[in-house]
Amino acid sequence: MKKKAFVAMTALSVFLGGSIPVSLSSAASVSTVNGTVAATFSDVAGHWAEGAIYEAVKRGYVTGYPTGKFLPNAKVSRAEFVKMAVSALNLPVESTSNGLWYVKYVDAAKTSGIFVEGDFVGSDWNKPLSREEMSKVAVRALEMKAEDKQWMYMATKNGMISGTAPGVLSPDGSTTRAQAISVIERMLSVKNGKKLAVDKYAVSAAELYWHDTNIMTMLPRYFHDSFNGKPFDNKAMVSQSPDGKATCKVTQLIAIDLGDPKDPNRKLIESKEYAWVGNGKYHKLKDSDGYAVMGISETKITGKLNVERLFPCQIAFQNDDWYEMPENVKNPKKPDRTYGIMPWNAKYEQFQSFVNVSKLSSGTVSFATGTLFPKGDFVSDKAFRFIFGGMGNWQGSYIPIYHGKLNKNYHQ
Repeated sequence: MKKKAFVAMTALSVFLGGSIPVSLSSAASVSTVNGTVAATFSDVAGHWAEGAIYEAVKRGYVTGYPTGKFLPNAKVSRAEFVKMAVSALNLPVESTSNGLWYVKYVDAAKTSGIFVEGDFVGSDWNKPLSREEMSKVAVRALEMKAEDKQWMYMATKNGMISGTAPGVLSPDGSTTRAQAISVIERMLSVKNGKKLAVDKYAVSAAELYWHDTNIMTMLPRYFHDSFNGKPFDNKAMVSQSPDGKATCKVTQLIAIDLGDPKDPNRKLIESKEYAWVGNGKYHKLKDSDGYAVMGISETKITGKLNVERLFPCQIAFQNDDWYEMPENVKNPKKPDRTYGIMPWNAKYEQFQSFVNVSKLSSGTVSFATGTLFPKGDFVSDKAFRFIFGGMGNWQGSYIPIYHGKLNKNYHQ
């Protein structure tokens, strides 16, 4: 039996983010289902989080405003989110003599471990919650550990957070009430053993935000979980000229799916032409549907160099089977050989592997090199290597960064 009615302000008390009880005004529609009273808000119909909002209200950890609205797009404070999370998780809350309404919820969050001192910068609990701060609470609630800047990667990888746009994380962006509730609902689902769909572009962006690469997300067949048991670390990929006037470092290692027109990182190729090259043949990179793995480097120059052409920092990936294959391979499990990647010089129809520094005495020069990875579940039992080469005519030998084997459990 379901009845609808409009109630006076004294008829139903609900709670906002804080501890002060407020009442639904006569503008709020109220449904009665089998004796259970549930509010219907005037501003959530058709909202992307409508289902999550009503589920959250049903669970009792969030409510609406006296005007009969929910205000799904209003910003949520740190205190309000912690109170929601604590209530949704049914964590024990002890009363406190402190006059601030949120203290008991913060204490409960600390005791349970879903919040650790230092997770939020500063002590202002009325400050709008950032998306990264929300990720920390959500990940800790799943009893997972993370290092600095890894929180959003863990949250996106488990399907709790999506991007604000394709490939856009907005870690410092404020959080709305609808976003907060959606994350809490997903968090509860994961805790109950449900596997959620993930935003692959958000996971890729979160891995880049974490440790300057997205290669584990994009190419798990080649790189999975870690680099030799450790997170990716580009501190080893630094090269300096003998006179100290030029320092080159790889700032990012980015994998791009050339067969996916929506891959947010395609802009790195489309903003500047690149070519893949092998056996003296040159082809525009965008003509391939493989994976381009680009090492983005920066060379900082602080004085006049005694060379005209400066070779940038370079990255390279090696697998013996790649180089032993003929140009045309009929077996779909073994696609054509891989090619290196360099900037394309349309004027001379060749790739450019150096930077002209004859007129430079200061400034920063950006560059990119890389490798084209094949698609189609490339098979090889031989070692797979990732190496780094220093810059300039003095670059010398390559430095090994990774050495491992393909993981055939992942399909590319």
